[in-house]
Amino acid sequence: MDLHAIHEWTEQALSQQVLLLTSGAPGQFAALLGLCLFYGIFHALGPGHGKSIVTSYFLGHKAHWLDGISAGFIFALGHSMSAILFVVVLHLILQMSDMEIMAQTRIGGTVGYSLIICIGFWMLWKAFRRSDDGHDHCHHGHDHTHHGTLRRKDAWALFLSASLSPCTGTMIVLLFTMANGILWMGILGALAIALGMWGTIAGIGIAAILLRHRLAEGGGHRRAMVRRALSITAGLVIIASGGFLLSLTLSGGH
Repeated sequence: MDLHAIHEWTEQALSQQVLLLTSGAPGQFAALLGLCLFYGIFHALGPGHGKSIVTSYFLGHKAHWLDGISAGFIFALGHSMSAILFVVVLHLILQMSDMEIMAQTRIGGTVGYSLIICIGFWMLWKAFRRSDDGHDHCHHGHDHTHHGTLRRKDAWALFLSASLSPCTGTMIVLLFTMANGILWMGILGALAIALGMWGTIAGIGIAAILLRHRLAEGGGHRRAMVRRALSITAGLVIIASGGFLLSLTLSGGH
């Protein structure tokens, strides 16, 4: 399955579906909401940083499955709601054109992907610091890793990295519905996209949490070594993902 092709096809279908709304044909609004939900699911699975950050974060941190749901919600909220804010502020208030708005989102993406790279280096630093401080060693069979709750600073970093790169599909829906005087339909479509992303990213996060738990089973020393390896790998993956997306943005390919 070519997720990139599905992602591009869905973006085109979104713009076409918004145009069909103006025809007044029955069922077109319901079709738009369904397509938005579908787009949200495949947008989260397709090219982007959401799944790589969430997966890598939970492979590198002990967490509860509820943290996966929280991470999915935070990412979907930032990625979709920032698109609404961009359109409202840049188009309605500052009277920017569609092309100018897209140019501003590229700037935001550059900052957001740079932040992702910083998150990766920060995770690497934490992984090596724990090892150097001897925190990877388990005494008396006890696990000294804190029980998972999505840390506030980590949640803010996830939110900012998502917010600085607004969802392109959401912006397409908002700009087209605004041009046709039906912005409220676009906002509902944006919420449907966010719902699809939330479910997908949450599922990916929970799977990563369960995988980490499975891989880290066993004795204290083995468990410590596996967790250190997972933390280092997670940091490297996030750095690589952020660097790849940043290079695409700077070259005009994302």
